[in-house]
Amino acid sequence: MFELLKKALYLGLGAVSLTEEKLRQMLDEMVAQGALGKKEGEELIKEFLQTASENRQKWQKLIEDRVKLVLQELSLVTKEELHQLTHRLEVLEKRVQELEKSQAPQKAPDS
Repeated sequence: MFELLKKALYLGLGAVSLTEEKLRQMLDEMVAQGALGKKEGEELIKEFLQTASENRQKWQKLIEDRVKLVLQELSLVTKEELHQLTHRLEVLEKRVQELEKSQAPQKAPDS
């Protein structure tokens, strides 16, 4: 599911790149026709890129928050929780081994 969301995000980013390219072509044509000054065209591209970047960040945060929420609802274990449990298990195993060694029957000396 996370991969699907990631692919959707990348698809959106690809669309932004294509849109930027088309926008540059369109503005270059407008500058060539004299309908728009070069400085104005550059400002429009700058505004577009800024807005696209802000929107991309908003979408990325929204998707990350949604994925976290879904994972919480599924009651999946996080990497950190798994690491903590693994560490606790290792500590317990070591204690059990030490207890087994200390309670092992002692051999009686040969008479």
